[in-house]
Amino acid sequence: MRSLTDTEIATLATEIIQAIRTRRQAGSAPMGPFVSLQDFIDSGVLETAIAQSSINDSIRTDPADPLTALPYSSSYLTQQDILTAIAPYLTVRSDTFMIRAYGDAVNPFDETEVVARAYCEAIVQRVHEKHTSESSPDPMTATDNTAGALGRDYRIIAFRWLTGDEI
Repeated sequence: MRSLTDTEIATLATEIIQAIRTRRQAGSAPMGPFVSLQDFIDSGVLETAIAQSSINDSIRTDPADPLTALPYSSSYLTQQDILTAIAPYLTVRSDTFMIRAYGDAVNPFDETEVVARAYCEAIVQRVHEKHTSESSPDPMTATDNTAGALGRDYRIIAFRWLTGDEI
C-alpha cells in the first residue's frame, strides 16, 4: 500500500485547489460550485490534481523492471483512492439554511438615535418545486416565463424572534 509524505499531501492539496480554481474560470462564463457529488467526481478535478502533483511519477522508475509499480497498482494513487479516504466526510450542499436578520428603528428627528432594535431567525428550506412567476415589473422575474428559470422555491419552516444575547 502507498503512503504519502506530508510534503506530497500538501502538494496534492495545493493542486486540488488550483484545479478547482481553473475549472471555475474556464469557459466563457465562470462556473459556480459543484451541483452534486457526481458533478465533483466527473469534473476530473482530482485526476488533474494527481497528474499535476507528479505524485505517481516518483514510482515509475523502469517499466521493464517487474518490481516497478505499474499504473493502477496498489502503490499508484488514483481518484478512487482519494474518494475512498474522504468518503466519510463528503456531504452535498444542504437544502436547509438558517438566516438571521436585524432591523433598527431610528428617531426620525435624530437619525443617529436608535430607539428600538429587533433580531429574528428563519429556517428556510429549498423544496423540489420549481419557482414560477407571473408577469411583473419585479427585476427578479424570469423573462422567459419558464417554470424554474429562477431555480427552486423556498419555504420558511421555522421563524423566531431573538434577543440581543442570542446573537
